[in-house]
Amino acid sequence: MGGHLFLFRDGEIKMSIITQMVLPFSAGVAGNWYHTLTNSSTVNVNALLKDSSSQLCPIIHWNAIWHHRIATEIATQIFDGLRVQEDLVLKYRKKYLRMFSTLPLKSNKSFSYYVGACSLDAITKNYDKTNLERLQSITEELSCDGCFIEGTHYSIYCTETIGRAFSLLDQFYGQDEVWILIKERIGLVTHWQRRVSNTEGVVASIGDSWYEKVEPTDEKGIYNYFDMTIHRIAKWVIIQNHRKSRFALHEHPHLDEVLIAYGDKWIVQGSGMPSYKQVMANPLKWRRPRNHFISEGVYDIPWLWRLRKKESRSRSVVTNENAIRIIDSGYKTIRWPIDDGKVYCDKH
Repeated sequence: MGGHLFLFRDGEIKMSIITQMVLPFSAGVAGNWYHTLTNSSTVNVNALLKDSSSQLCPIIHWNAIWHHRIATEIATQIFDGLRVQEDLVLKYRKKYLRMFSTLPLKSNKSFSYYVGACSLDAITKNYDKTNLERLQSITEELSCDGCFIEGTHYSIYCTETIGRAFSLLDQFYGQDEVWILIKERIGLVTHWQRRVSNTEGVVASIGDSWYEKVEPTDEKGIYNYFDMTIHRIAKWVIIQNHRKSRFALHEHPHLDEVLIAYGDKWIVQGSGMPSYKQVMANPLKWRRPRNHFISEGVYDIPWLWRLRKKESRSRSVVTNENAIRIIDSGYKTIRWPIDDGKVYCDKH
């Protein structure tokens, strides 16, 4: 590494900022470290922080979410009783706070970064209100009125990330008014997750998503959010997925999509996200919807769909205990799930 190493007066060799920028753990390596930390009690965290803290805290990284979760996990394990050298944790926190958080873009990445930052603040008793306020700002942007703008998978990623450190953060920040606002927002998101799930708790695929479960709910009624309307009647769950929020990552061109569940079965779950194996096999077509019910029009060009997000909707849903009716008006074309030329009908 030549000129990228510096020798300090205490004789310890440390990585320079240049090395910290160009030789971070890859997302895959960091992900493996995270899962090792969460599933093993034999990891020498002191050695990990001493030998690899620069690589654990890349200044620039295309997808540093696992580095963020490692910080949260280490802080939480210390809170749970893990013994780690205090000076190593203090140095680790300083390096972590040098990382690029993706702000001003507010996304699941910036959210998990500041959960990690607040967790390290809490475990080292550094009451940095700036980190907490930024976490609150990101949470408010992503959660809107409870409907998470990046879709179901990233909502679960974020609630699980902060959930891991909840006891640590709650003890440290206590009755801080900003922390109370964060808790209220996270509560709204977890409630929404349950409302968009079937009787088994399998959530609808909204945005990048796949088979994931939350605690099921038996709520009945019609729930209006800015981005969607949720009908929960008898065994039916019908989601009119308007998706009218301004720009959000991981948002597919669903427009006026309808997602349908009956009991423990998703009849129309959403386009979701195919496996990475499918993505790499055909990278130019991986976002092609494979399992959804969407209205189309003359302007349905993949890279222009966001221009139509604010237009008025003319689709309605009529439900009773035995059947549902999807009613369209105006110029629209209906495409049912699995475009195989067959008529799709599901009777109960």
